[in-house]
Amino acid sequence: MKKIQRGILAISVMTVAVVVSATVAWAGDTAVYDWPAEDAPVLVKNDSGVILIGADAKPMRAFSWNANDGDHDQPVRLVDIRGDGTPEIVGSGTPTFALNASGEPMFSFEDGCRQVVVADLIQRTNLDIVCVNSGEARVYTDRGRYAWSVSPGRNLDWCVAGDLTNNTRNDLECSYRGSNQFLRLSYEGEVLVTDAENHNLEGAEENLDEAVASTEEVWSGDEGFDLDGNGEANITIEAVDGRLVVQKRGEEEALSSADLRGEPQASLIKDLDGEGAREVVLVTDQRIYIVSEGGEKIEDFSANAGQYSRVPHAELASVYVNGFGEAGEEAREAVGDVQDQIAQCYGNRLRSAPFAGSGRQVMQVIVEESGDIQQVQKRHSGVGDSQVEDCAVEALRGVSFPGAEEGQATVNVNVIFTFRDE
Repeated sequence: MKKIQRGILAISVMTVAVVVSATVAWAGDTAVYDWPAEDAPVLVKNDSGVILIGADAKPMRAFSWNANDGDHDQPVRLVDIRGDGTPEIVGSGTPTFALNASGEPMFSFEDGCRQVVVADLIQRTNLDIVCVNSGEARVYTDRGRYAWSVSPGRNLDWCVAGDLTNNTRNDLECSYRGSNQFLRLSYEGEVLVTDAENHNLEGAEENLDEAVASTEEVWSGDEGFDLDGNGEANITIEAVDGRLVVQKRGEEEALSSADLRGEPQASLIKDLDGEGAREVVLVTDQRIYIVSEGGEKIEDFSANAGQYSRVPHAELASVYVNGFGEAGEEAREAVGDVQDQIAQCYGNRLRSAPFAGSGRQVMQVIVEESGDIQQVQKRHSGVGDSQVEDCAVEALRGVSFPGAEEGQATVNVNVIFTFRDE
């Protein structure tokens, strides 16, 4: 079996999709998190959404949506729903979604939820997502798979999770809208009580935010920091008179400076790429400032998640061919001819569904001696979006292959769909 390794052959779709057209409207403090993803080591959360900073010290992914907020919900939960020790990002509103730590969509409900509850209901180790809408409470697993739902025939206002049956399992209690009566459901979706007159789970709270925001305030100019990794904490950072000034102690001339838009609200110092030097991430209500190269460089980016645009990529990671004889290279080139079509599958989907899944898709094409395609099979997919997956399969059905040398030939195509927000 022969193999062609395409490495990083990224296909950028020329049309750029705006992340989300809706405007986020919630009140919340700006926070910066020391994030555990190697490729996205910093998370910024503010009242516009969330922005992940990449290891290259630039914004990598940004998410803005029509978010929920209020006494019984919050826009963002940073919580380990899969029980693997790494927090995911769960957004509540329209759409409602879950992202992994790198900001890749795991699943989304495009129609959204009026309220979201995250709790261990049907799973003891992983957490489940409860999507509450007017006439229904619907439960999904941490993989976004439907588990059960209940439609009581009356409008629901909000739900809360807790142990109603003293069996150490979380159940649900939901308030009817405009009423002082409550619906009680077991963790399996069994209706326990349809019209309870009292609220048994009053005061129950979710474990909403497992990640801890940074509390560093580095911009006073009083404290010295080691940014270049030489062991000397001799670089100061000061926000004064509308300027951000980075200076080495004992030297009159600044290492770097920049106009400062807005008041500093949160900051973090971290080695983003793991190479020894540390960067400073400082966020105001308007801009994200990143100080790098030992304090000699300052770049700034929008702190508004809704101002970023999504650029999709389809990375043709590898193409294996077998059974074509001397025509093997021709078969590989035939796949290359539809690269743009495969990329467009993902680009088109992101324009209408910015939270569509991303990931690796492996397909196998079986070719007869005549060159006719007998079958195109989807062998594996981590994309989690049937429209993208089916479109990529159809693109391969249209390829003109050379004939198999004898009997049948196979072509295995490995594509990675991903995106960056710019």
